[in-house]
Amino acid sequence: LDTRPAIAGAVVVASCEGELRAFDARSGKKLWSRATEGLPLRGAGDDGDVTVVTFPGVQAGSSLLLAVRRDGSVLRQIETDKEIGVPAVARGLAFVPWADQYVSAVDLVEGSEPGRVVLREKTSHAWVTGGRLYFGELGVFRFDEAIGRAYRNEASHLAPRPIDVPPGARMREPAARRPPV
Repeated sequence: LDTRPAIAGAVVVASCEGELRAFDARSGKKLWSRATEGLPLRGAGDDGDVTVVTFPGVQAGSSLLLAVRRDGSVLRQIETDKEIGVPAVARGLAFVPWADQYVSAVDLVEGSEPGRVVLREKTSHAWVTGGRLYFGELGVFRFDEAIGRAYRNEASHLAPRPIDVPPGARMREPAARRPPV
């Protein structure tokens, strides 16, 4: 393994031996594999139809996003000179954190960016829990009717009070920091 496997919905994704491999989390059955050219997995999101994975790019600060259907075919591949974090997938959109403060919604069919939010806090993860979409790293932002006001610090947000946690503590580790296998 290049990094710890990622659990994304009902899929477990791992990068090893120059390949990205996806497994059904319940049965362990291999769903698909793709060559990675040695890039280690950064993170993954899945909506039951599509798995979106991110990798650090070949150049420093760059990244690669790959959207793969259940049959293993590539739906979308995006290379960027920005550092992107751990994505989430919902309703045909990938929610991709980047540059530590933005989250872009990427239409996986068209490849367009129908929306973007600016979060005034270090953010490198997006995830779906209980049917709701969240973003964060230091704290947690909920994607709801208030998310459009995030740039004014008026989004639905949860962060530990500084007195409750030691200095430097985070709700999630930075996406670019790979924990040991």
